[in-house]
Amino acid sequence: MSSSENLNAHSTNYINDTSKGRTIKLPEGPAYNSKGKKDGMMPDLEGKQSMLHSLSVLHYTDFSSQGNASDSFVNKESRYYNGENATGYKNPTGSQIVSAFDESEVKHAMQYKWGDFLFLEDYGKVPNNHLVTLRRFPQPTNDNLLNNLENPNRDVSRLLTYIDGEDNTFESLFSFSAGLNFKEFQSEIQTMNKSQTGWGGMNLLGYADTSGSFAAEKLKGEAATNYDPYTSQTNVTWGPIDVIDKVMTRDRGINFSQDLTVKFKYAVRSYDGISTKVAFLDIIGNMLNMVTNKAPFWGGAVRFHGGGGHSGPMGDSSKLKSGDMYGFLKSFAGDAINKLSKPFEGGLMEGIKTLAGNAGAALAGKGLDTLSRPEMYSMNSLLTGTPTGEWHMTVGNPFNPAMMYGNLVMEDASFGFEGPFTADDIPSTVILEVKLKHAMPRDKYGIQRMFNYGGTRFYGSNIDFENKSYYRNRGNGNNNSGNRKTPLQIANESLDGDNSDTSKLIANNNFTSNRAALSQ
Repeated sequence: MSSSENLNAHSTNYINDTSKGRTIKLPEGPAYNSKGKKDGMMPDLEGKQSMLHSLSVLHYTDFSSQGNASDSFVNKESRYYNGENATGYKNPTGSQIVSAFDESEVKHAMQYKWGDFLFLEDYGKVPNNHLVTLRRFPQPTNDNLLNNLENPNRDVSRLLTYIDGEDNTFESLFSFSAGLNFKEFQSEIQTMNKSQTGWGGMNLLGYADTSGSFAAEKLKGEAATNYDPYTSQTNVTWGPIDVIDKVMTRDRGINFSQDLTVKFKYAVRSYDGISTKVAFLDIIGNMLNMVTNKAPFWGGAVRFHGGGGHSGPMGDSSKLKSGDMYGFLKSFAGDAINKLSKPFEGGLMEGIKTLAGNAGAALAGKGLDTLSRPEMYSMNSLLTGTPTGEWHMTVGNPFNPAMMYGNLVMEDASFGFEGPFTADDIPSTVILEVKLKHAMPRDKYGIQRMFNYGGTRFYGSNIDFENKSYYRNRGNGNNNSGNRKTPLQIANESLDGDNSDTSKLIANNNFTSNRAALSQ
């Protein structure tokens, strides 16, 4: 195909055989629960063949299919259902948004009301398909607002703004980085202590040596045999020089970063004669609900640990805190007398018996400690993948969001004010700038959900289940064997083996090829 050739001349057949062609099922492999353990198999990804790669599948679902509530939003004007004949809410009015997502009627978390738009400085100046909605929930939130199993409660605060190209740009709201972690290994000369290998430290076995090396070593003496030129001669380079001695390999984890900075501007206005001071306080209160919490004063605490004693703290600490030293010492003496006299409440012999028993237990425990019994351990290193962020952002047309992502955490919030004063002597504009980030890195499927209404993944490929053992990671489950197959072995098994996943994928589905584009 020449550089001047029109792509449309070859596109019709190719599109008909790919994005409009047969349904393809892509196996997705095992499913994992929040603790990282296998939990059955993921359902096959059903969709159309990708126009960009032959072994990839594109699975697109409409916004309305993401809900599970009885009143889930149904976009009857969606192009997904009605194609080019759909009128659609390409630039919905505030009335259309409030009518479809009225918080007094819908049961899912995708809610709006007229109050959301009353004080927006840019309302009517910027199209509503540029709308940005930030919500805070009383619990950590998932991406999908229409699924009330993922987000069972309504939000506790909601702020709106617009992508206006100045305060909020496409770059600041859409840009992110993703990748894989790699680390560098460098070859080196490994130093080993000879006395810890073979018969080096066992002279008794050395006497049975028939090669003569044991006798020769003993005649040289330890000073000669322990001499190490590598550490003694530091002004020379030992070993080969013109070599490749570094290699990059996969490290644990993946990279994902999306630092979001969003600015909200609210104009303090009077409607139907209400005081602008009332409007101002309402705006500030809603913004504070978004960014902070109430908190009591905490003066610290005392924590006791270890096995140093059994009595615990004695004395009335409240008297010590108030400065009543006499009262504290008196209570301390009383506690000490009570603890020492308590064993003898049943008589002298009963007290002696209690003291002797405790002393015997202490001696026995000390003996077990000398024998080195196992230590207690905790599970602090075990994490779960459940959300921890309470914030959620919807970017774009509420009827057809460009991005939806939950599980956000707020790092910072800055308040600003602009004049002039209103008739009630308060600033006429309130500005809030918030900085958010994702509570955990997103993998490929997590990133896809952001662009697919917070619902399912939409793109699958054979790379999702191909063997990654060529990275030579050690440890898989409960063993450290790893897999030492070469890249060539992996490739041959993936493509040539009759039972390989990729071979099954190709055999069980009718994939097209570039020949379809040239068959006109």
